[in-house]
Amino acid sequence: MVTNEIAQKARELCAAKDFIWHQKFELVPGVTSPGVNDIDWLLRASSFPANLTGKSVLDVGTTNGAMAFEAERRGATDVVAVDIADENHFGFRKLAEFLNSRVQFKQASVYEIPQVLNRTFDIVIFWGVLYHLRHPLLALDALRQVCGDSCYLESAIYTPKHQDPTHVAKFHRLD
Repeated sequence: MVTNEIAQKARELCAAKDFIWHQKFELVPGVTSPGVNDIDWLLRASSFPANLTGKSVLDVGTTNGAMAFEAERRGATDVVAVDIADENHFGFRKLAEFLNSRVQFKQASVYEIPQVLNRTFDIVIFWGVLYHLRHPLLALDALRQVCGDSCYLESAIYTPKHQDPTHVAKFHRLD
């Protein structure tokens, strides 16, 4: 149960300008963070499992840590969050402390994950990262090395309005 005092502290944390809020998610019941990337929408769209009891989860590109903390809430007992930015840039450390979380944070690029973690995970979350990468296929290869069961991948593409609606995306070679 969330007390009024905890809800107030969550609202104060959301109002603080100590770090970048990238993700919008329910910090505690009734208090939603101010980020722009709606984690609840992604959870609904992906059919992400409601019960992760006993699972190991890797959240790559964690930013504020919304999915890592959500995996922990859903019962995952071993959660690792990875980002190229340090744990203070997006407030991961402050949020983990506020939530009394046991999620481990590692600073690394997606390409380094197999060497840095040297293990596999039941579930890998890779949301909102792929389209930022210079070498997306190398990233997918790295994730395959650490994925034991399921990988949830979300990305974005640009499709101009005048484009043929039968095409999802077009790739053009530059000469």
